[in-house]
Amino acid sequence: MQMSTKLLPALMDKETLQSLTQRLAAIEMPPPPNWQPYIIGAVVITITIALCVSILLLRRKHSPQPQSINISQAALGRLDQLHDSWQTGKLNDQHTAYQLAAILRLGLKLKQLTTQPPANLNKDKINWQHTVQLLQTLRYAKQKNTKLNNQTFEQVRLWLHHGATPC
Repeated sequence: MQMSTKLLPALMDKETLQSLTQRLAAIEMPPPPNWQPYIIGAVVITITIALCVSILLLRRKHSPQPQSINISQAALGRLDQLHDSWQTGKLNDQHTAYQLAAILRLGLKLKQLTTQPPANLNKDKINWQHTVQLLQTLRYAKQKNTKLNNQTFEQVRLWLHHGATPC
């Protein structure tokens, strides 16, 4: 049995209606939410994050840069290892020629190892051509009539030194 709200005041006497009205008048609406602590917290968190990021960026900017490896020096170190392996017989001439060509090409930062020497080694063009031909023969010929020798390693070492300090 639900009664409409329009009939409710008519069914109540005046005292009951006054009592209800006073009790309803005593009810206070809650205050609007106070956003100030949330806003302050968000600002503090934002400032903290910004400070952390800026500190990290400053550290990265002012930290010592890692030492860049001189490619020619690294190639010289690998050449010494290769020479030792070849001398002890751990590597045959063909495998050594492959690695020697790679060391020479990478150590001098060449895209391809050709019979045309790099510009800073033009004065040694004949030796360059002879060495490249020797390496190609050792790498690709089915019958190898030539062999590697210590002079080839010394020549490559000399060229890598020239690559480390331009002529």
